[in-house]
Amino acid sequence: MKLRYLSLLLVLVVARIFAEDNLEIFLTRLQNQDKITKTLQFDFIQEIRPGDHNQPQKVSGKFYFRSPDKMRLESGDHQPIIIFDKKKIWLYDPATHQALESSQEFLSGVGGIGQNFIFTSWSEKQIADLKENYNFTLTFDSPTYCLTLIPKLSGGDLPLNFSLKIYFSEPDLVPERNILTLTRAGEQIVSTMEIKNFQRNKNLSDELFRLPRSVEIIRPGKD
Repeated sequence: MKLRYLSLLLVLVVARIFAEDNLEIFLTRLQNQDKITKTLQFDFIQEIRPGDHNQPQKVSGKFYFRSPDKMRLESGDHQPIIIFDKKKIWLYDPATHQALESSQEFLSGVGGIGQNFIFTSWSEKQIADLKENYNFTLTFDSPTYCLTLIPKLSGGDLPLNFSLKIYFSEPDLVPERNILTLTRAGEQIVSTMEIKNFQRNKNLSDELFRLPRSVEIIRPGKD
């Protein structure tokens, strides 16, 4: 009987080591992709389910990224365009030709959209920073990997009952889908984002990451 339990324990230990090795190999592959990635662009469709008794909300749009720190998010005809450049974020409304200026902390406060797009870079530093606050697990159902991030601690800057699943397809680890789940005020919120037409290292115009000339910039708290 002891031999049986010892064999089972050995199997579990080996399985855990194997899983950890697979995770590290996968993260190394993401890092290597990140090193050669200069730009990203894709279309997305996002559905947010804000609790059991509310109607799902859908939004679609386009996302652009230039390494290391420029982003542009377009989501719908009547929604502001979000432009991110280093530490500044602008919410630009083409209809009024005005742009509301904010700081990078804004990204963590725009609900599912912010959390889904914040994992754009998979550099060695980014992964190390994430490991400080999140537990990683990896599963594989050919040809798709699922990387799950769950906070190590609740509270503080991390939302309660939060998880993020990111799906990547072989052979180039192209992101296909993100599923964000969190509980707020006793209700579960689920945000699912489908990614289409994903492209790396295409030439992106500088104008994508700039505000048009003569735009009125509004800075809250400043005259």
